[in-house]
Amino acid sequence: MKLNFLKIGFGIGIIPILGVIFLFTIFYFSREIFALDINIDGIGFLFLILSLILLLLGIILIIISIFAQKNVKKSIIALLIILTTVLIIFEITKLHAKISSRGYIEFVNKSGIDFHDVQIEEPNEHHFFSKLKNNKTQILHFYPDYGTYNKKELAGMSENYLLLQTTYDNFLKIKIPIIHPGEIHKIIIDENLQLTDYHLNKIE
Repeated sequence: MKLNFLKIGFGIGIIPILGVIFLFTIFYFSREIFALDINIDGIGFLFLILSLILLLLGIILIIISIFAQKNVKKSIIALLIILTTVLIIFEITKLHAKISSRGYIEFVNKSGIDFHDVQIEEPNEHHFFSKLKNNKTQILHFYPDYGTYNKKELAGMSENYLLLQTTYDNFLKIKIPIIHPGEIHKIIIDENLQLTDYHLNKIE
């Protein structure tokens, strides 16, 4: 039985992009929709190493198919597809890093008030979200303007606020707890407009 190097090489070479998309989808939706901290960094790192091996093997087999099967056109198309998946994987890893640097809030409205607009105010930026009705939950995310360096917290962390629009021309301005990049918090606003903060994960 004659080996089809093109099909085998393409099949092996396409595995990395499928695996990366699968892992990233789990990571993305767990944070964006459910505000869950599903850490796939360890698995992702190991899979990237495996992906490198599979990509190299796939490319080698496709190149062999050019000479062994004399099907230059299909082999080149397959090779271009595999090389394109490498660029896509690179962009996905950058997007993963970007999302990992966000702060996430699962914001629960128990105030008895419908908020017509929800914003997070930082010293130099506003983050706008949609309205939030009473007894509803919304996932908020932003890029905190502070962090930790040599175990010292940087300046700026006392200047982050929730802006909650109650009427056309009235906003409540409430200071929010410290949220570091990568952290996820569940914040409940009660009928007294007080915030209760539940720290769902902790970034050291």
